[in-house]
Amino acid sequence: MWENSDTIMQLFENCNNKHRGEAFVCPICESKDAHLFFHRFNDEDIAGPGWAWCSNCKSFSHVRYLIPTWWKNLDDIDEELLCDSPDYLEDIKDRIDKHFDEL
Repeated sequence: MWENSDTIMQLFENCNNKHRGEAFVCPICESKDAHLFFHRFNDEDIAGPGWAWCSNCKSFSHVRYLIPTWWKNLDDIDEELLCDSPDYLEDIKDRIDKHFDEL
C-alpha cells in the first residue's frame, strides 16, 4: 500500500540535475527505485500534476507542480487512469524512466 510522504517530494528539487541513465535515489529508503512523472492537461504551460514515488518503500507524493519547460508528455498516457496514487504509473515506470532519460 502506498504511503503519502512529504519527504519524497525532494525528488522534484532534483529533477533538473538528473543525468541520462542515472536512476533517482529515494530520499527515504535510499534505493535507486524512485521515479518522477509530470503531465500537462490541455496544454498547461506552467503548473500541472506531478508524481514522485518509490517502488521499493512505496512512498509517494502527488502535487500540483511547476512543470519544467523541457518536459514533454509521454505519448499514449491514459489520462483517466491518472489519480493521486501512482498505481498506473508504477505499471509503466520503465516507459516513464526511459522517456525521462530521452528528454
